Parts: sequence; structure tokens; C-alpha cells
Amino acid sequence: MSEPTPVSVSLKYGIPGVLVTSGIALLAISVFTSTLFSPGVSLLVLGILTFIGKQALDIILDMAAENEKRSLDRSELAVGGGMIAGMIVLAVAVLFIFWPLLPV
Repeated sequence: MSEPTPVSVSLKYGIPGVLVTSGIALLAISVFTSTLFSPGVSLLVLGILTFIGKQALDIILDMAAENEKRSLDRSELAVGGGMIAGMIVLAVAVLFIFWPLLPV
């Protein structure tokens, strides 16, 4: 019989991934216990919003590093700004979609 090996989990997306996974798990459990629905939706929304924020920050940091290597022209800055604006619009859309379900 072979030695048991510990289970290792790689969290590629970090805290946003944990929040989304926890929210989905609570939503699944809320089928049996309805009191867990609101915390599940809250964690899911918080995870989605932190993921969007993390991605926007990554774009900003990548653009800053690229700007240090070589000077970015206006079209590249406009594309980066458009991507960040798209992330903000996506975050607002997520809030509007889930707002009726949040315990506010």
C-alpha cells in the first residue's frame, strides 16, 4: 500500500476565487437552508467584483511596466483605458444584476 499524499490545492485566482467558490457553495447549500442564500449571493458578488478589480489593477501595472520599457503611444494608452472602462462597466452591471438579491 502506498503512502497517503496530502491534497494540495493551487489557487490561481487567489482571494477572488475563494470568495466566488464559497458563494457558489453557499448558494448550493441554500437549497436546503434558505438562510444561507443572502450570504452566498453576497460572497459571490464580492468575489466577482474583487476579481474585476484585480484584473483592472493587473492591466494598469502591465501598462506602467511597458511604459517604463518603452514609451507607449496614445493608441495603446487608449486601448488600456478602454479595457479599464469596460471593467468598470462590467462591475456596475454585476451590481445591478445582483442588487435585488443582496441583503441591503
